[in-house]
Amino acid sequence: MSGATEPNSQCPILKATNYTVWAIRIKTILEANGLWETIEPTENTQTDFKKDKATIAYLFQAIPNDVVLQVANFKTTKEIWENLKTRHVGVDRVQKARWHTLLSEFELIQIREDDTIDSFTTKINSVVTRASELGTTLSQPTLVRKLLNVVPDKFTQIVASMEQYSDLETMTLEEAVGRLKTFEERLKQKKGIPGESQDKLMFTHHDNNSGRGRQYGNCGHGRFNQPRGNW
Repeated sequence: MSGATEPNSQCPILKATNYTVWAIRIKTILEANGLWETIEPTENTQTDFKKDKATIAYLFQAIPNDVVLQVANFKTTKEIWENLKTRHVGVDRVQKARWHTLLSEFELIQIREDDTIDSFTTKINSVVTRASELGTTLSQPTLVRKLLNVVPDKFTQIVASMEQYSDLETMTLEEAVGRLKTFEERLKQKKGIPGESQDKLMFTHHDNNSGRGRQYGNCGHGRFNQPRGNW
């Protein structure tokens, strides 16, 4: 530690609803300062009372005053940590249950034929925001695949082009939405004009973006048989 005030500037405060994220952040801080071994010692770890007291100082900066009073009688960092974990295990289970419910909701999101790309993006962002409140995230590839798998049939050709010529593992949701919105606007502009087909629109769009995409040797992961991304 570089000084007595350092824990106060670094440590997040434990609340009733943030134990999982709090524990991750505190563990990272302790690891960065060579103190995590006081909680999870290895076979070669020797008792170091100075390190243990330093770790307790970090924890006391990261928990509310009433909780400090409740754990003050414990002698070691490990005892304090285990007590805090036990206190919040019920909350953690509730968080996990909420997360699974949110995943189910995410799976069921669909786009109706009369929905716009913007309206669907709003639905996805709502789930992303609630996931972050639970201390969890949905990866960009997962969000992109969800979007491409549920868009109406009128987007089939542009989706196929994106899957063939772009790397969906590095594409962001924002980029995917931008391409679909561009195609959506062109459909609106060309609707009803003789000779303007979806094929022509798709190839025009591809020509404009050919410098940005990458062709893959294995292009057999189309819209309807693409494997699900990791959560």
